[in-house]
Amino acid sequence: MEELLLPRGIHRRILDTIGSVPAEAGGVLALQGNTVADYYYDDSADTGRRFYKPNASRITRQANLWLAQGLSFGGFIHSHPPRKPSLSAMDLVAAQQTMYANCLPQLYMAILCQGELYFYRVRRSPGENLAVSEACPFRITEG
Repeated sequence: MEELLLPRGIHRRILDTIGSVPAEAGGVLALQGNTVADYYYDDSADTGRRFYKPNASRITRQANLWLAQGLSFGGFIHSHPPRKPSLSAMDLVAAQQTMYANCLPQLYMAILCQGELYFYRVRRSPGENLAVSEACPFRITEG
């Protein structure tokens, strides 16, 4: 699997936004090839103690802006409480619904937990209505 590249400036923006508020805050990522090209902080999301529910109209608007710029929707990023860096069952359901509703073969889900980022690639399982996830290597780059 090809590693994702995360520019240091975007990494810093993630830490300064969702990393500075209680768990279950989030946003979305744009990709250009295997590089995270942009990040949108979803400050109007419905957040609770145990879930992150994106503001669909704002996310759709942002994704359309990215498409006009030649970027693709890459996936979601949100924070988890301490010691929970893996995707939850609800995270996988949300990924699956997003992939099927938008005809996406895969997307990335990133979890920020105690200041550390964890990336997962979520893809459709062949012949099934299930989402399959695997840890995805990434590297922080200059920029």
